[in-house]
Amino acid sequence: MRRIYHIGTTPEDRRARMLLERVGQVEGIHLIPVPFYPSNFDSHNPKPDFILSFVNSLEDVRRFFNLSVPLPVILTGEYIGRGEKSFELPKNFYFSNYNPLTLFSILKALFKTAQNIKLELKNGTVVNLVISLKQSKIEKIIPTGKGKEKELSYKEGIILKELFKNPGEIVPYDRFLSLGIKKENIPVYMSRLRKLVSEIEPFLKIKSVRNKGYFVSYGL
Repeated sequence: MRRIYHIGTTPEDRRARMLLERVGQVEGIHLIPVPFYPSNFDSHNPKPDFILSFVNSLEDVRRFFNLSVPLPVILTGEYIGRGEKSFELPKNFYFSNYNPLTLFSILKALFKTAQNIKLELKNGTVVNLVISLKQSKIEKIIPTGKGKEKELSYKEGIILKELFKNPGEIVPYDRFLSLGIKKENIPVYMSRLRKLVSEIEPFLKIKSVRNKGYFVSYGL
């Protein structure tokens, strides 16, 4: 399930409203309306994967650029920036008009990359996590080339993704439940993942905190 924050009030433009309705009807997307820009995304649980906002002018866009945005942002509206050669979208910002094909092509591209995450360890070693419905895997990449690789189920992949997002921080049980993991199955998944992760990188550990949740540690 991908969580998209819709920042701002419901747009007045009929085309924008229809587009927003279509996004909310897509299976696998949970559209969360937020009337104002959250100053601290860490305070929101669960955290969104993307931000969607409708803009009416170049000034609206520029105000958005001045905010500290840690997530991919899709700005939607009429073409903005026409005639301004210096106008350029910053990294992680995307612009869509009211054509659903344009917006959904952006979302499709983001979905492919958002599931990939990596941990950079010492000595140039990287543990890379790749998640997809067809094939999920965890791999260790060392400076001289690829090391070990293990296949994962899709649910194992999304569990590791939550742990890898913020190493050292506790991921509460409720977060795993929101991903569709049954409470009684969480210990089973964690037991398998502990073994699998340790085979990839012995210093990478999944630890539990009683009555709170789990976190990943990779101290060397």
